[in-house]
Amino acid sequence: MPERSVRRRFAAAAAVALLAAAGSAAAATSYLPLAVDRSVHGKQLRSLLWITNAGGQPAEVRVRFIPTMSDGTATVGQGVQILQVQPGVSVPVSATAGGVGMLEVSASGGQLDFAGELNTFVGNGQPRSAAAMPLVGAADVVPAGGIVRLLALERRPGEAETDLGLLNLGTEEGTCTIHAFRVDGSRIRSAATVWMPALGHREFLDAFGILGEGALDGARFDVTCDRPFWAYAVVQGLAPDSTQIVVPARHLADGVPDVVADPGLLREGTFFTASASQGELRIRLPLDAGVAYRAVEVEVDLFLDVLPTIYYTSTLQLRRNGRNGPLYWAHTIRGGDRMKSVLDMGNEKIYGGKNGIWQERASHHLKARYDTVAKTLVFEVRRGGALVERLQAPAAHLDLRHGGEGVDLVFGQSKVFTNAFYPPIGSRFSNLRVKAEPKG
Repeated sequence: MPERSVRRRFAAAAAVALLAAAGSAAAATSYLPLAVDRSVHGKQLRSLLWITNAGGQPAEVRVRFIPTMSDGTATVGQGVQILQVQPGVSVPVSATAGGVGMLEVSASGGQLDFAGELNTFVGNGQPRSAAAMPLVGAADVVPAGGIVRLLALERRPGEAETDLGLLNLGTEEGTCTIHAFRVDGSRIRSAATVWMPALGHREFLDAFGILGEGALDGARFDVTCDRPFWAYAVVQGLAPDSTQIVVPARHLADGVPDVVADPGLLREGTFFTASASQGELRIRLPLDAGVAYRAVEVEVDLFLDVLPTIYYTSTLQLRRNGRNGPLYWAHTIRGGDRMKSVLDMGNEKIYGGKNGIWQERASHHLKARYDTVAKTLVFEVRRGGALVERLQAPAAHLDLRHGGEGVDLVFGQSKVFTNAFYPPIGSRFSNLRVKAEPKG
């Protein structure tokens, strides 16, 4: 083998060794799967990487843009941007030098947290939507021969499209095979096998359009590759503007316990979009009857569409079922010129957040922990990976149990009440996780 090729493969092997060591104190390498700066359908898409050093010492971060369809092993050590991140500082980094590809991120020293986001802007630079984007580390890489399923995909001509992205995280070029299915399980054309560059990125814009499909919803892609890989999809809403990153679905093996014995209940992808005809979804939490629980913790992603009122829009609440079941907590958004959180703690006590926290046509990550021992509800809102709100309110009902009637997590509300309380029409809930902790 020529000496240059040997050097290139040795450098690539070193890069993959760093990826395998992701999470270690000495060094960690991850990949932002979509680094983009381009115009599509009259709007600008731009990726951004946020880096926060929560430690007491400076940290060094090295970022490298790998253009799509290029061999990332051929340019190891080239075009690297080195950043010094001081303690306590958050640094935004443009994730691309122009065009599209993926971003390699290596770090050493400090205590670093990373968050990616994909933002869209209209022609005058006005922001329209944003979506959180994960970084792919060693624990996320799918081994060669594995399968990734991307669920709840759609295509609505002139309104929404799905883009498919693939990452080859191996040191040699390879191939990926893509299977597409409709919601009823019927196959969309035959499987397609595509070439992938080593340590490289590839994407297919309007993937279902490439396959000749018109309108469809609930579709999926199954992807397998002969090299270590990862795959994702981007659902681009055009009317109205929205952005959703779809990551590989979680597989729950037969016999895995539910939320009571296991860490949590997980629903991947979008599971509820509120509409005028269906403004509410209730999910019965699998809590054992007669068991007293210390806490219930909820995490969910909310894409907030345009609010239907300047008054109150319901998002989610936790309550015991039945006529006399207590309301543990309920969250609403006051619209108009307020754009603030309002917490109803079920005892005629109302707590409000600061004005200007919420953004329409933007993705938010919500986390709420109701703790009967600490006697508090802690409610957090993140946007683009950054904490934008943290509210704490005293818990009124400290008996977190039921006698068979069940405890429900309620999204939205069934109808408009008193012309002031509205369902979150057009808003989408996804990626739900619930953790219940029994007392003792």
